[in-house]
Parts: sequence; structure tokens; C-alpha cells
Amino acid sequence: MRTAIREISGAKDLFDEGEGFFRVVESSHRKPAIFTPEIVHNLLCMAIEKYAMSILLSMGALPDNHTFSDLVEALKPQIPVSPGIEEALLALDQEADLCSLELRQPSLPTPDRMEFLKGIGRRFKEAAREAVLEGNTFTLQLESIE
Repeated sequence: MRTAIREISGAKDLFDEGEGFFRVVESSHRKPAIFTPEIVHNLLCMAIEKYAMSILLSMGALPDNHTFSDLVEALKPQIPVSPGIEEALLALDQEADLCSLELRQPSLPTPDRMEFLKGIGRRFKEAAREAVLEGNTFTLQLESIE
């Protein structure tokens, strides 16, 4: 007998917010004077956070908080998360100062790391699309890094 998943409302709204943030990240190179590396990094973190929250809500789960460590801990029982993606997300807690109760000195990733993080953002986008829009509760989009 299959257990029904009870979606928490707001998953689609969070997915849409993630889409907005990620769209800006993907097109930020067109206006580098406006979208500095720090702004792009923060927007990317916000996009990933929104995508993660939309996945969790669609699966009826909530994290303790919105830090990346809390998001990872809430995601892992729901869907496969590769060690590489987990490590990258946990590092974001040290790189960004979003949703943390601790005062941190944010640091900017190198251009290569930013491309790597954008790749993770794309994985989250696809996983969220599968979970929220298609109702696929067994997404494998976070299983490995290409």
C-alpha cells in the first residue's frame, strides 16, 4: 500500500520565485555593471533556496530553518542528494550570509566555482520542476554532479 504525500501549500509560488531569481542569474552577464559577482552569488543562493523549499513543500516536508545545512538535512530523507552536491550546499552557508542567525563574513566564489554552483542551480531547477509541476516525487536530479 502506497502512502499518500500531502503537499504543503505554496510550493508553486516558491518554484516561481526560484525561477525569477535563476533567470536573473542566467542573464546577469548582459549587465555586469549592475549584477556584480556578489549580487549574482546571492541571487543564485536565493534561487537554490526557493527551489529546495518548493521541493520540500511539494513532498509535505519542512526544514528547521532556511540555512543550507537545514535544507540539506530536510532534503536527504526525501530524495537522493549526492555527497558532492551536499558538500557544495553546506559550503554555501559559509560563503553567503543568507538566512543565518550567525554573523558571517561572506566570501565570493571564484568564477569556476560560480559556474559549478550555477550547474547545481540547474539541477535544483529541474528537480523542483519535476516535483512541483510534474508531481514526480522520486526525482533523481540531485543524485550526482556532471
